[in-house]
Amino acid sequence: MRSATLVLLPTLFAFTACKPEPRILQGHVTDVFGKPIAAATVLAEGWQGRGATDDAGVFSLEVEKEGEVRFVAGADAYVRDQLTVVIPPVEDEQGEETTLPEVRFALWMKPEHVGLYGKGQSEMIELPTSKITALGSDLTEMHGIRDLKNTELPRAEKTEVLYSTTLRASEISQLDLKLFKLKYLESVPFKGITGEELIEPKFWMADVEVPFTLRQLYADDVYVITPDLTLDPGADYAFAHTGNLVETDPGSLARIPEEQRVVYPFQVSK
Repeated sequence: MRSATLVLLPTLFAFTACKPEPRILQGHVTDVFGKPIAAATVLAEGWQGRGATDDAGVFSLEVEKEGEVRFVAGADAYVRDQLTVVIPPVEDEQGEETTLPEVRFALWMKPEHVGLYGKGQSEMIELPTSKITALGSDLTEMHGIRDLKNTELPRAEKTEVLYSTTLRASEISQLDLKLFKLKYLESVPFKGITGEELIEPKFWMADVEVPFTLRQLYADDVYVITPDLTLDPGADYAFAHTGNLVETDPGSLARIPEEQRVVYPFQVSK
């Protein structure tokens, strides 16, 4: 009699690996006045996905990379901007779960043409130009502004000005763009060949140079200028190239290209 052989076949089990929950980073996109921007696009360089803002200006992105990540945000009628954010690992050194940073963008509207635009209460204000005039002798030359076409910018802890230009950052540096607090000269001692005499220029000229930070936006030719100091309420200021508003050697203004013989003045509201 033939014996039967029982063959036991192993049961195969399919194990599905548990994928960790995705990390979701959230952020906001508004204009520089705090109004939410809907349908703005946000992307992170080196990541596959991109986010779009809802009506509240909120976007979400799945985290794909840790460390420094550059985010870029843009929307119709606005200048694209960039922001570098550090994405922490899932856990810190103590094994505690980390918190993702919130990415916030404040976009400027695209300017109509080149120039400087201050941030008003709810709109961008184009800074007008005022021509520089020279008062000189054979020994020295003084530069000032007789017709100060002033624009008032709101008093703020941080004043910001948009600079739309065809120049690169290196060219701006070469032209030596400066910000001056102005003073009005009713009368002033002036050096002449026969000695010092009292004259009445009756114009505004540079008093104190104000340091500022120049930050390039994602566009190649748009920058944001932020004074490093809080500007004084009620005071007059002006942007100028190549030290145009300082006392210098005779004939110096004539050697400056005509398009640079202007300043961009403004006043800080009281």
